[in-house]
Amino acid sequence: MTSFVRRFTTAHNARDLEGILGCFTADVDYRDIFYGEFTGRDGLRVLFERTFRESAHHTWTVTRTLATAEAVVAEWEFDFTISGAVRTGAGRRLAFPGVSWFELRDGRCFRYREFFDRAAALHAQGIAPSTVAAIV
Repeated sequence: MTSFVRRFTTAHNARDLEGILGCFTADVDYRDIFYGEFTGRDGLRVLFERTFRESAHHTWTVTRTLATAEAVVAEWEFDFTISGAVRTGAGRRLAFPGVSWFELRDGRCFRYREFFDRAAALHAQGIAPSTVAAIV
């Protein structure tokens, strides 16, 4: 695992918001499949505050990385238990694999993209198939 990915996942799993934000540039362009697009560290603060509020527990485990000086591709498994803040899925556990693409500048991420089966993850939350279809 690269030092960047280790820093990011360690901060994320510890719910260390400032540690997470320190992994990204001030002008970051971050696209989250669940929550949408965020720009800059202020946008990321909103995203991760929501993520931590809506999860009772989470673990982001990177299983493999491929890195250059400009980018890291990380294959991962995400384990997430929905908190009581989300009425429709409270207490449900989601565990799913995915891939993240981190584009780097001076050791920090300036562009983030992720890829996973969003429909399966939404369905696992207990969302009706017709609603999942409308979302995706």
